[in-house]
Amino acid sequence: MLLSMPAVPAIMTALVENPAGIEESSIQVAEGGPDRLEEALSALVQRGLIVRRGALVCLPPGAEALTIARKIVAAFRDLQSLTEASFMIRGVLTATEYYRCLVHRDTMFDILTEDGADREQLARVLAAEEGQGYIENIDIAYRVRGGLKEKFFPFIPHHHYDDFVYMHSRAVQNGQRLLGGPAISVVKERYLLANHPPSIAEQARRYMRENKPHILSRVRNEAFDIIWWYDRY
Repeated sequence: MLLSMPAVPAIMTALVENPAGIEESSIQVAEGGPDRLEEALSALVQRGLIVRRGALVCLPPGAEALTIARKIVAAFRDLQSLTEASFMIRGVLTATEYYRCLVHRDTMFDILTEDGADREQLARVLAAEEGQGYIENIDIAYRVRGGLKEKFFPFIPHHHYDDFVYMHSRAVQNGQRLLGGPAISVVKERYLLANHPPSIAEQARRYMRENKPHILSRVRNEAFDIIWWYDRY
């Protein structure tokens, strides 16, 4: 509902564009139809934010009414943007519907920012998700030998987590040289593991299927390729 322009922001958006007034019949609301529109109009009239004159609705006289209308529209757009960011983060982290998957944090940010998302906003939304206990942070150590870092996997199926950690940590010895070879150091990469309830996860996947199917397919395909690699070797 938040993503499909509820009645109040729909009314105020129309009036910001036409402060002198519009026909009520021209206002389009995505949810609830005429009943929801009437409810919103009545609430706005009671608060003195709009004026109804027969079939016409307009803003009250003066610049203040237009300023308030613009603030309402801006607040809704901010909420809409935050909701979309939340859906995208949840959608990526729960994309592999039939098994849990660790997702490399920076890879997820890169995928979403390439699609137009704001990185700072994604970080704020992610912090909120972590605060609610929906996302677990996991740091995985990678070796750096002679200045060359191991290539990390962007997605790690949770059921292969123990295999992965063993494979990528068995030769690390606190930066000491091995058999006269180049010095080995260790860096940590941040991974995310989702703990969303099934209903929330499915809501996010539905959003991704309808709005970002290319991202959903990319995550699923790359994660499946990694499973195939592990099972093969």
